Amino acid sequence: MPSLIKNAIARARFHKQPVAVRFAFADHIDFLNATHWDAVTAHRGLLMGRTYLRELAQARPANLALRFAPFSGKE
Repeated sequence: MPSLIKNAIARARFHKQPVAVRFAFADHIDFLNATHWDAVTAHRGLLMGRTYLRELAQARPANLALRFAPFSGKE
């Protein structure tokens, strides 16, 4: 039983530590750095490509707002 409590305390301390994550929010795919986006999504398939996302934004219904938020855990 004491090890369960120690493990729970260790997990709680771990979750309270700051995380080095960077975000970039954009209303349009072209507002983001194209080189970075292409490098990250190169092997992610058609649906993550800038061309597809640009067309999707043009064809979306009026009641749908797209936002793009790439993030990185690296410095």
